[in-house]
Amino acid sequence: MRVSLPKIILCLLLAFSTLAASAQSADVEQLRQQVETHAAAGNQPSQADALNRLGMRLWELKRYDEAIAAYQQSLELNRSIGNRNAQRAVLYNIGMIRADQGMTQEAVNALQQSADMAGALGQRPQQTDALLQAAIALDAAGRHQEAIPVLNKALDIAAGLNDLRLMKNCHGLLMENHKALGNTALYESAFANYAALDRKIRDLEQEEMVHENERVLEEMTAEARQELLLKEQELRLAEDSLKSIDSLTQEQLLQIQVLNQEQELNQLALKQQQALLDKEQQARKFFIIGIVAAGLFLAFMAYALAHMRRSKGILLKQNQEIHTQNLAITSQKEELQKQSDEIKAALQKIQKQNEAITNSINYAQRIQKAMLDQGRIISDYVADSFILFRPRDVVSGDFYWVREVGAELDAGPMPGLVSETPRAQRNLAFAAIDCTGHGVPGAFMSMIGFNLLNEIAREGMEDAADVLNRLHLSIRAALNQESSENRDGMDMALCIIDRENRRMHFAGAKNPLIYFQEGQMFSISGDKHPIGGLQREERRIFTNHVISLEKPTTVYLFSDGYQDQFGGPQNRKFLKKNLYQLLEDNHDRPMTRQKAILEQTYDNWKEDYKQMDDMLVLGVRV
Repeated sequence: MRVSLPKIILCLLLAFSTLAASAQSADVEQLRQQVETHAAAGNQPSQADALNRLGMRLWELKRYDEAIAAYQQSLELNRSIGNRNAQRAVLYNIGMIRADQGMTQEAVNALQQSADMAGALGQRPQQTDALLQAAIALDAAGRHQEAIPVLNKALDIAAGLNDLRLMKNCHGLLMENHKALGNTALYESAFANYAALDRKIRDLEQEEMVHENERVLEEMTAEARQELLLKEQELRLAEDSLKSIDSLTQEQLLQIQVLNQEQELNQLALKQQQALLDKEQQARKFFIIGIVAAGLFLAFMAYALAHMRRSKGILLKQNQEIHTQNLAITSQKEELQKQSDEIKAALQKIQKQNEAITNSINYAQRIQKAMLDQGRIISDYVADSFILFRPRDVVSGDFYWVREVGAELDAGPMPGLVSETPRAQRNLAFAAIDCTGHGVPGAFMSMIGFNLLNEIAREGMEDAADVLNRLHLSIRAALNQESSENRDGMDMALCIIDRENRRMHFAGAKNPLIYFQEGQMFSISGDKHPIGGLQREERRIFTNHVISLEKPTTVYLFSDGYQDQFGGPQNRKFLKKNLYQLLEDNHDRPMTRQKAILEQTYDNWKEDYKQMDDMLVLGVRV
């Protein structure tokens, strides 16, 4: 039985994806087990803490409803044990998740409760932050009149704290809301306050930078002085040691000279004694004096010899101690060298591992790039088009899919179609897809989705909704989601151009379609369910929409990476409404120029902030 290459690739990708998904599921399952363990032990504070960490992890995975459920349990536990600060933090997180879901009123309610509790606890910065987030949610929903009193309250608190950054953020948001409502005078006043605070903050940052540089310089100077003092002390100790050794050597030489002199005197005394013996006529007193003198000389010699032995012993002992110290120093140097060699070996091992991981990811990038390289062919079918694609990491969880439809398939690399009709007159399907996660796990999902879409296309496509229905079933089957804990999936927007009948089919899984005809913007929302993932309903059916192409039409599909990017003066999300406005302002320009404007606007907004997610925008003029 012949097995096609795409199916082999799909099997490999499924294996890798299953490993990545298993790691995520294991992380969540471990947190759930911690919750159960603390509950069984009756340790409510630890149980609430584990629920908070579980909610945060589920929030990161965009499993919003499960995250809310975990936070709600934590909220009830913290109420029962009277932990008001934890209640405030949990309400804040619930509000932020609801804002991400676009559930404005639920978000505002939770954030207002968090702000009230922070105020009661005397936590003014946290109260201001919660009020600002509530105002941001109202602003994003177009409820500008409601956002203004919330911002004024936040501004009063920030002014009481003399927190310039919070005051600046409040004036910036007031400025945007007054502008949206056409309150020109209030807009200009807010703008003036915002600009003045911005200048003051920049001046303070500059002063802090100067002070920091001065402090660092002083620390470096103090360290240099300390190091110089230590060096001088070491030199003085070395000089003292040399002087001590030199003094000891001089003393020994002097002792040797004294001994030599004593020996000479002793010989002279003996000669005198012999002379006295030979001369018996010398008086007894001279004989006694000679005997005493000889005794004194012998005693002095004995003392000198004993002192020399003691000095020699001390010198030998000092030499032994110095030798012992040298051996200890040598041993320490050898040990340090051994540790240094071990550290170098470990660093080399880590470097090799990093190189191997980097090479593997770069290889995966080449595979994904080759897979997506068909995107350049879209210009053969639609001359005025663009694809803006920026992965957050080396590889991406976002991907685009382009496919010619409506004729017999050939075996070419696109894969293309057997037809003599010029490509610009053929039917075309194109999609923008956002998989769960980003980086390597997201890339696994993207390649699974890509190959499954190709398999579906080979079997024939009726309309856009038909493709999404079949892809949903294929993803759940491929990842065994009926029986496993895997919840990975994808958001998607798909268009199929039917040139013969001058119409276009659209279906969306959470992602919308934006198009323009005769200068007017139209928006069609996707269905609220994703492709794959958790399915509570008995059967998931996506909706097919048909758009007439009798008039020139400009079409846009995109993931949420562009609109969710943080940046700007207040480090806020770019937001969907600003993306729509940007498309409306520039939709009549050439597509290559639109792409450049989108890129420049994104870069200016993001500035030095980290890119938050993969980004994909696809534009086609039919």
